[in-house]
Amino acid sequence: MMKRLIYLTALCLAVLSCAKSARETLRLSEATQLLSFELEHTFKGVIDPHLGIVNVTVPSDYAIGMMTVTGLSYSEGARCSFAVGDKADFSHPQGLRLSAGDVVMDYTILVSNLIVEPDVPKPEVIFVGLANSIDGLKPEEKSAAAWMISTIPNSRYVSFMQILYSEVDLSKLKVVWWHFHADEGIDSNEKFNAAAASAVTCSGIMKNYFEGGVSFLLTRYATYYAAALGATLDGRTPNNCWGGQETTGEITGGPWDFKIAEGKAGHYLYQGLKAGEDAGKVYTCDAGYRMTNTTAQWHIGTDWGGYADLAAWRSNHGAVELGLGGDDSVSVWEYEASGGRGKMLCIGSGCYDWYSHNTVVNPEGFHANVLKMTENAINAMKL
Repeated sequence: MMKRLIYLTALCLAVLSCAKSARETLRLSEATQLLSFELEHTFKGVIDPHLGIVNVTVPSDYAIGMMTVTGLSYSEGARCSFAVGDKADFSHPQGLRLSAGDVVMDYTILVSNLIVEPDVPKPEVIFVGLANSIDGLKPEEKSAAAWMISTIPNSRYVSFMQILYSEVDLSKLKVVWWHFHADEGIDSNEKFNAAAASAVTCSGIMKNYFEGGVSFLLTRYATYYAAALGATLDGRTPNNCWGGQETTGEITGGPWDFKIAEGKAGHYLYQGLKAGEDAGKVYTCDAGYRMTNTTAQWHIGTDWGGYADLAAWRSNHGAVELGLGGDDSVSVWEYEASGGRGKMLCIGSGCYDWYSHNTVVNPEGFHANVLKMTENAINAMKL
């Protein structure tokens, strides 16, 4: 009898476990997907479907008590606990539930004011991001931003929302760097727009800076932003993109590298780097580095991608290749300054990485080349 009871208990636990797993899978179903959320006809939410969180940022002095839902869209056929026109006290988190039959997805709406920072000299270089402060950045982004602030004189972190609401004096601005990471990758412009809503909202302001002579360093998925800023001729974004998760990235068995494009070894980006076995390559890490291999590059060829060869890519897209991947995809490129607009340099190579989760990085190894290239780019753009 006791054995039978133990068996039935184990069976029940197994069934409950399977049911829980099934529910968790269903919760991510497109049947209950929140697509957009807006308050007061102005403040758009940034939706994280994996965590079920919607972040809404408002100016530092904006009252976030009773606010009105003015924009809301979600999966067709689903039911929502909120409706356009509803008012709620967003001074504390509010729950939003989507349901479709037996499928349920709960979201938490978080509304926050921009952080007021003390006046530091007017920055010449900024690291821009989606988070309200540097502490809210993802580890990959935070590592890059922290290095910049400690290395580049007169630099600071600024959020896109601070720029949108004119919370920072950028009258002395010369260089903008955006290093944008997303676990599991971004492989379309639609996904980029959804993941970087505040950057998209701010694109008109940023474009004005670019056209007025401010230079941009766009790395990882921030390379998508070049099209929004008007740097491209054909308006296209990288066509060959993928990426992994920080915590489960691949441990490298040896140095990773990308090729220097023909005739570009003298480019400012490549000066003073630590040389490896092949002088025609840039090495960016040693063995034992945890790499997400996050890539946003251009496939070139008649098989797919829209560009038959490099000449067609240069002519149609309007950029110049600086670095190539193993299959000769363009992984580092630039849009040359012209007509008063600034320089723009893009690095989408999976070898360009700032954060190795739960591993020790040798500061004297090849990873120093990532820091040096970035410093070279920022210093050249400041001139």
